[in-house]
Amino acid sequence: MKLHRWIAFNSAGRRIGQEHPRAKFTDRDVEMAIQLSYEGFSLSEISRKLEIPKSTICRWLSGESRGQAVVRWMRGEYGTQKGAGNA
Repeated sequence: MKLHRWIAFNSAGRRIGQEHPRAKFTDRDVEMAIQLSYEGFSLSEISRKLEIPKSTICRWLSGESRGQAVVRWMRGEYGTQKGAGNA
């Protein structure tokens, strides 16, 4: 059985977010940093909690990095799930 994931693309047709080939952090990491910021944590506190450089957190929160709008989504396939449905 093939497994699927959704891949986000920007207006130039390039992958964005965690599916970008050079992405080092997941979309969940970015969401968590933003949430912690809304809750009043400082950049230093967020950086320590998530073990992510403070400069990276700052770029996420300012929109300098990971701030592109999704223009389209495409379903991608990866791997197979062994043993599923085989009796």
